[in-house]
Amino acid sequence: MLYFGRVRVIGAQPARGTTLYLCTHRNGGIDAAIAQAAIGCNPVPVAASQVTRSFWGRWTGCIEVVRTTDRQRHGHVAGSRDPLAIALARLADGQSLLWFPEGTSDGGPRLLPVRHGAARLLDAAITRGLDVRVVVMGLHYRSLDALQSDAEVELVAPK
Repeated sequence: MLYFGRVRVIGAQPARGTTLYLCTHRNGGIDAAIAQAAIGCNPVPVAASQVTRSFWGRWTGCIEVVRTTDRQRHGHVAGSRDPLAIALARLADGQSLLWFPEGTSDGGPRLLPVRHGAARLLDAAITRGLDVRVVVMGLHYRSLDALQSDAEVELVAPK
């Protein structure tokens, strides 16, 4: 990647098929690009409305989630369709998703509280009998704001 000097991938590449990638969120919009490069495919990102309404969000077909923060800061209003229903339909169609369960990014040293949306989506997928793989991804940056810094992506897939 142009922004980072070296991106090292740790762990086995997941088998192809419908996959829900659950990824830590350290560095805003860059995280999705790093995650997609590491796994070698382009799962549909599930993202906040400030991202989905950008050029990148429209180009990648992000599934929009309007958070309380988005309503308060930007005046965004949620659409008429439930993002979980849209995500479930995409999984049922065989598409993979990239989900950031923390719901926000922070360059701090620890994981932020995890939101419940991904668990609710997995419960609905299992109830419908969908065959969905889950891969947990950890993103680590040597320096979040330094050009050509190193990055690591750790992939963990349950057996």
